[in-house]
Amino acid sequence: MSSINNKIAKLSPKKLKVRNRLKNKSIKDYEFPPVSRLILLYLTSLIFYFFNIISGFIFVTALLFLFIFLIIHYSNLRKKSNSNRVFVMPLLLPFLIVLYEFPIIFFDEYKFLVTSFNQPEEIISGTNIYFLSVKEDTVSNIQNEKEVRNIYATNHQEIYEIVPVTNFIRYTSKNQFIYELVGLKNPEFEQYYQDISAYIGSDNTLIKEFLSRKNSQGNSAGLALVLSSYLIEQNFQNDILIGVTGSVNKSGKVEEVGYIKEKILSAERSGLTFIIVPNKNIIEANEIKDDLNLSINIIGVSKIDEAIQLIEDLHNGKN
Repeated sequence: MSSINNKIAKLSPKKLKVRNRLKNKSIKDYEFPPVSRLILLYLTSLIFYFFNIISGFIFVTALLFLFIFLIIHYSNLRKKSNSNRVFVMPLLLPFLIVLYEFPIIFFDEYKFLVTSFNQPEEIISGTNIYFLSVKEDTVSNIQNEKEVRNIYATNHQEIYEIVPVTNFIRYTSKNQFIYELVGLKNPEFEQYYQDISAYIGSDNTLIKEFLSRKNSQGNSAGLALVLSSYLIEQNFQNDILIGVTGSVNKSGKVEEVGYIKEKILSAERSGLTFIIVPNKNIIEANEIKDDLNLSINIIGVSKIDEAIQLIEDLHNGKN
């Protein structure tokens, strides 16, 4: 031992400095660059995935190979440094990335997104306020759109649109799956739930049950829920069949929603007399009505108070 110390003591200050720098570099400077490369490759692969250049299987397989490379790299580094921290800490983030992205391989089988007729729903019986929605199905393992149409025709289901599933749609579905797996709702729906609950301020059991449905998504039922609650609380008898779609916020504003064409067609098919839609959708709605030569009456509103007044005016005009 003394001979080794003597040799070190004989080294010049310059050589000692270089020796110490190399010693520290083996533990410190080489600890994080491979992780940085992984993140860069991860983001690059994710971009390729979003542009449908690679499949989910290839995306996840690439991440797994990179993760295995990191394990080997830091295993060797651990032997040199004799430190568990050097091995565990740099692998934590890559492990979480792989864990989060791994379920995407199960979504490669999704081929088409199909929107079809969904019967308008009277949330509270007797109000004649019907929530307009669209049925969405994800079709798996079918490559041919014609085959999809044949399946729906056999089941007597009216199709509105068939859209090929992109990797971006698959990724969104994967995220939703993870939310549900850990017991969380979609953040957008959770905010909508809070807004509706805060605005209604009601203990109506039926509305609470509707908002608590396991597969509830989206926010277009907001206006229908508020109007249904109002009619019950005010003991107001509405005798006009009214289809309603629209999101609402805490201040009572009615916000834009999607699938307007499909919802108008559902209302027309179901024999509803009027449709209330957000003002932001009214131009599109009227264009659809004119293009398809529909007879249903479409009215736009920007606030909940306007919708309430509209129902009262329609009722009084009928009498």
